[in-house]
Amino acid sequence: MNVKKQTLINKSASLYKMIGYPPTAGQIMGLLYVSDQKYFTFQELIDTLKISKSAISKSLKFLLEIKEISFKIKKDNKRKRYFYISKKGTIKSLQQWIDSLAVRQSLLEQILTLRNEDNKELNELIKSEISFSKAIIPFVEKELKKF
Repeated sequence: MNVKKQTLINKSASLYKMIGYPPTAGQIMGLLYVSDQKYFTFQELIDTLKISKSAISKSLKFLLEIKEISFKIKKDNKRKRYFYISKKGTIKSLQQWIDSLAVRQSLLEQILTLRNEDNKELNELIKSEISFSKAIIPFVEKELKKF
């Protein structure tokens, strides 16, 4: 694998770690995105990423549970699973992010009604967060529908 692709895989691992994924799961996602290869077997993931079987296995289980990836079994070899990025899982993940923003907005609106004026700076920050959510949620939902 070339240096540029490896760098992007490592950056993906860091990104996914920021949102709570195990580092190996982030590397798997990075590889699936950066590679021109559509499907990867378990062994190909091990060989390409040079990560232990147990770490790959745990991360695949995690990614399958959250439906970030999926797999198919080919008719000619029913013992191997071929892993790939799930479009449905990606859409679901983006929708969950939108939903969490909406919940946060609602919660902040409720909080704001209970706050007094003693901490105007925090109140203004809360109002700004609410305004941001009100602006971004409809835009992202519209774009997600196109996707």
